[in-house]
Amino acid sequence: MRILTPAAFSFFLLIQSTLSILAILTIQPVPALAESAESFKTEEYRESNALDIINAADAYALGYTGLGQTVGVLDTPVRVDHPELAGKAETIDVPADWEHITHGTHVAGIIAARRDGIGMHGVAFDAGIWAGPLKVSGPGLHGKLD
Repeated sequence: MRILTPAAFSFFLLIQSTLSILAILTIQPVPALAESAESFKTEEYRESNALDIINAADAYALGYTGLGQTVGVLDTPVRVDHPELAGKAETIDVPADWEHITHGTHVAGIIAARRDGIGMHGVAFDAGIWAGPLKVSGPGLHGKLD
């Protein structure tokens, strides 16, 4: 198991989705907020299925939670009023059929969904999101770029 050390001033999280979305996040530690790695391994943490794979709890224990950072998401429109993102996500207002357009919101949630004891939380749960909706075509807007 690879663990980040306090000497690690920042690290980069690279997320790429099936729509060639690329987000690079520089996270600065906030040691005053750090807890033990085990304290982060809650039911909500385990719902993600991937946080253990990337040793996220160890990073959180060192204070790497995304606090003070904003991550850009270029994808289908993001529902910034979604309960896991409300108040921490911004976007350009575009009309969207939210019943069929979910990919951008899903990607934003993987990155920064709240750590609130409900469902799952994002990798950088304290980070903000700025969503730049891509123009897509097709009746359901299922990821075809114009």
